Amino acid sequence: MKNKGRRFSDTKEYKEIIYEAESQDASIPTSDDDPDEDVVEYRRKEAQKVRERDERLKKKNDEKMEKIIRKRQKQERHRERKVLSYEDMPLEDVPERETKKKKSKLNRKRVLIAIAILLLLSLAVFMFVNADVLSFDSVKNFFKYGLFNENSDESFPIEVQGENISSGNFDSMGQYLVFASDSRLATVNNYGRTVYTSSMALSTPVLVTSKDYIMVYNLGGTGFEIDTLDKNILSSTAENKIVVADISDSGTYALVTQYDGYLSKLYVYNKENEQIFAYSYADYYVTGVSLNSSGTMAAVSGISALDGVEISAVYIHDFTEKDPVVFKEFPGDFLYDISYLSDSMVCAVGSTSAYGIKAHSGDVETTSYEGRTLTAYDINTDTDTFSLSLSRSGDGRNCDIYNFNSSGRLSNHFSTDLRVISLSTYKNHVAVLSADTVYLYAKDGRKISEKGAGLDTHAVSLFTSSDAYVLSSSNITTLKL
Repeated sequence: MKNKGRRFSDTKEYKEIIYEAESQDASIPTSDDDPDEDVVEYRRKEAQKVRERDERLKKKNDEKMEKIIRKRQKQERHRERKVLSYEDMPLEDVPERETKKKKSKLNRKRVLIAIAILLLLSLAVFMFVNADVLSFDSVKNFFKYGLFNENSDESFPIEVQGENISSGNFDSMGQYLVFASDSRLATVNNYGRTVYTSSMALSTPVLVTSKDYIMVYNLGGTGFEIDTLDKNILSSTAENKIVVADISDSGTYALVTQYDGYLSKLYVYNKENEQIFAYSYADYYVTGVSLNSSGTMAAVSGISALDGVEISAVYIHDFTEKDPVVFKEFPGDFLYDISYLSDSMVCAVGSTSAYGIKAHSGDVETTSYEGRTLTAYDINTDTDTFSLSLSRSGDGRNCDIYNFNSSGRLSNHFSTDLRVISLSTYKNHVAVLSADTVYLYAKDGRKISEKGAGLDTHAVSLFTSSDAYVLSSSNITTLKL
């Protein structure tokens, strides 16, 4: 609202002056004649008085108006201060108290951000260290079979009294346990609940596994089957007696059988059961076969004799080539097992040495046992590594543990006074079964723990860095190491 100033003609003083002047003028001649000099002087003086009073009152009024304007300006500045952002003001115009408050808020914000980052880093480290426990399968198993387990009576230990389960037919696939006896194939989750079981009547069952597939074949017979963790995919028979078999991550599978006119013959089939490759061996009896993860290549080991001396050989086949792309002989050694560590590297475990073989060039890395006796081994395709136990004494005691990297080279080893029956690796840990005790070591030889496993124990299989399945003659159980 604008301030309105008073007109001088509205004031009480002005009215009094006019009234007084009019009263006095009543006795003064008002004719059209020229007034005398006294009247003119009197009126001039009276007009002068009126002008002087007018100036005084105007001055007084201007002073009042100035005060009112200053007051309104002060009110406007106060109102604007309430909504004005100090970010829009020069720093020197910001009140010191407000500056300190902003700095305090900024410091608190920085502290909270630092704490949040620290917590996230700690969580990341925890999840990395405990990735095996916090894996998708483990969490899914907990909610499906642990927290909401409808069949809570199914748990470890699992009774296997009367069943014949060899240590080679006892394995873990991720968090799951897989085993094959002379009467059944079973998959069990890490809470002890049966996920799948299949009745079998195989005289000599042999179990092989890949990432998603399980294969069981009858050694010296013709029957075989392929399963996943929870269902059967194929039950079939080969034309001739099966010597060895394998299945890849892709579902491609290989059968090596006896064959008239040859010592052995390799057949390879895709997951639709169509034959994609075959090769006949005239000079070596096949003892092992391994497919790479994609099912495009095969490594085959064989045994023969020359002048009474054992001689082993390794063939590497590319299914796009008619002849082997690699052929290597190893005189004086018997190859117990052969396996792809990765698509570019093959390992072979012999009676006198271990070998890392490059799949495309055939270059070989040899590690001699130096006269020690092989007592157990484990090939871990999840980490592309393998480990051996070698006894320094004739009775199998005082074993050295040898660990090999993904290039087939010896990465580290350590000594024990144990008689190693079975060993299993998981990442950087090695579980060793000796008599009725399981020992857990880091691969650098540092002993982490030990725990009793019961009587008549045959095999151990790690499924996390500190959890293991243990097989005995009467049951299968778990151990927290």
